[in-house]
Amino acid sequence: MMKKYMSMLTFQYERTLIYLLQKNKYDPQKYFCELRQVKNFRKFYKKGTMKETARAYLLFHTLALTVLVYTGLLVWWAIATNEIWIYLLVFVLIFLIPVWAQYTITLPIICARGLFKKI
Repeated sequence: MMKKYMSMLTFQYERTLIYLLQKNKYDPQKYFCELRQVKNFRKFYKKGTMKETARAYLLFHTLALTVLVYTGLLVWWAIATNEIWIYLLVFVLIFLIPVWAQYTITLPIICARGLFKKI
């Protein structure tokens, strides 16, 4: 479990998640099934790389913006409250970014599918 988490802490992690989505043709169910089977994201990234498509570009930048806003809000909250336990909580929450990024990256796809099914 710890080895899997440590493999998430790379600069290529977001690209690996997008590659995994591309490999599964942007199907969230297949993506989550394969995500559970990945043991080491560094080795998985070496198998293939993300193709630069418009959808991948949009997902990558949406995820990057979400991470920046989330981190900025956490740091602002820690500075505004100026309490030690909040600094520790923010430190832990920042290290959980790779875990919630796995799920956040599928939200635009799920929302788009729900929107276009209704139209």
